[in-house]
Amino acid sequence: MSLLLIDSQGRNFAIEIEPQVVAPMIAIMSAHANDLRASLPEGEVLPIQALDLKNFTIAMTPEGHLGWQIELSSGALLVLQFSKDQFRALDAQMTEVRQLVDRTVQH
Repeated sequence: MSLLLIDSQGRNFAIEIEPQVVAPMIAIMSAHANDLRASLPEGEVLPIQALDLKNFTIAMTPEGHLGWQIELSSGALLVLQFSKDQFRALDAQMTEVRQLVDRTVQH
């Protein structure tokens, strides 16, 4: 995978990224996004782009670990691997999400 970057003078730079590095790279960048925004000068903001989800399924890694396979509209595939305990905790959170989705807002 190639990541094309353009600097403020319009020069192009490409970074080659191995496919297995994409998912951890996105997770790390997302985790540090708030720190990066906090370090910007007053009044300066970073543009934010959502990851457009195409498909979302349960997956199993070759080692037998459960995970979620996320396919982005760009065609990139990410597998988020979870332990059994993490899936149980996530299930409890999804119960809360289901209640919020079904709740109607009173005006």
